[in-house]
Amino acid sequence: MRRRSVQELIPHFDDAVQQASDAVHVISGPAETYPDKRSEQLRQFEKSWLELCEAAKKKDLKVIAEPLDTQVHKKKAVGTAGEALEIARNLSVNVANAFLCLDTSHMILNGEDVISSVSAAIDYIDEFHFCNPVLKSDNPLLGDTHIKLGEPGELDIQAVGHLVDFFSTSRRPKLFLEVRNRNDSVPDLIRYCRQTVMVEKTNRSLKNMVRASSSNDAF
Repeated sequence: MRRRSVQELIPHFDDAVQQASDAVHVISGPAETYPDKRSEQLRQFEKSWLELCEAAKKKDLKVIAEPLDTQVHKKKAVGTAGEALEIARNLSVNVANAFLCLDTSHMILNGEDVISSVSAAIDYIDEFHFCNPVLKSDNPLLGDTHIKLGEPGELDIQAVGHLVDFFSTSRRPKLFLEVRNRNDSVPDLIRYCRQTVMVEKTNRSLKNMVRASSSNDAF
């Protein structure tokens, strides 16, 4: 099954090249319930990721793996950012095109500290998703349901700004805000995303002005 899945994916690398993409994205399969079985899943995923990287480098493509939550919603084998990072480091001995896509929603659902996870993995992160998860078990939106920032989720504009500040002092990946369309029209949803980005930029600019003014003894 593992080997067949890899062989079925490789021909689609040509599609990525035709679309002028520089990467393909992969996720793992469903997580096993028992920890010892999931450990084996991680080992098998490492084999598959390596084989995909070896094939992709012939096309000048990166293979980006996104770790998802293991128990709450998506329930995939890979996993925590730390687990994915360990595999990526192992692969870097043999290939240079294994990278990560980290997502705030899955890290929070896994109970991870987002800043610590991102800091540890920063050299391998090619893409980063700002996504707001819901942890309240009695909420129908529980999990990685791509709601807008704020309640009833766990991620707000201040947290996004904190992460953007972190990226501004380190290697910066491609950043995405993930929001699923529910009751909004497509133009309204695009407007929301743009306004969110502008609010974050404004808040960051004001904060930088305060820092600069403080350093010049203006206050």
